[in-house]
Amino acid sequence: MFAVLEKNKKTFLLVQKYINHLTENSCSCINLDNHIQMEEIRLWLEKISADDRDNRAVSEWIRQNGKSFRDYLNTIKLIYTIWFCSRDHSRPLSWEEFCAIGDNLNILKDTCLDSIY
Repeated sequence: MFAVLEKNKKTFLLVQKYINHLTENSCSCINLDNHIQMEEIRLWLEKISADDRDNRAVSEWIRQNGKSFRDYLNTIKLIYTIWFCSRDHSRPLSWEEFCAIGDNLNILKDTCLDSIY
């Protein structure tokens, strides 16, 4: 259900995207999850020079990466949840806070997070 968090610019920007989306829209994450996954598939299709209507290539990406990518998004949503519950929302999430939360989640992945159903 969760992934080891990658502490890189892409992940940090995705966390910020969730913060902005949920703060501004006060709605469920599922549409944003789908949009982000669609963008990830499009980038991959461009990389392999495939058309975005190539259903076989899209199915291949989903088979190979779908579950792990959703686990990655679930972990990003955990960062959002921790950020939301633990601080004043008038300041944006800093890189240092992002890294600290990520480190703690990575420590808990095997002992706690992987046992959540």
